[in-house]
Amino acid sequence: MVTDTAITPENLLSWRKRLGVTQSQAALMLGVTALTYGRWERGECLPRGQRLRRLVKLIRREGG
Repeated sequence: MVTDTAITPENLLSWRKRLGVTQSQAALMLGVTALTYGRWERGECLPRGQRLRRLVKLIRREGG
C-alpha cells in the first residue's frame, strides 16, 4: 500500500514505467503540467496537499 511518505522520485518513475506512459501522459492523469511532473520525478520538488492526495489515490487505484 502506498502512503504519502512512499512518494519519492524513484517511486514515481517506477509507477509511470509500470503504466507504460510518458511524463506528459502521467501529468495529464494527475491534472498537472508535464513540467511539474518532471520536477517531481527528478526530485526538484515533490507534490504536496491536494496534488499529493490525488497522486496517492491514483497510484493505489492503478495498483502501485
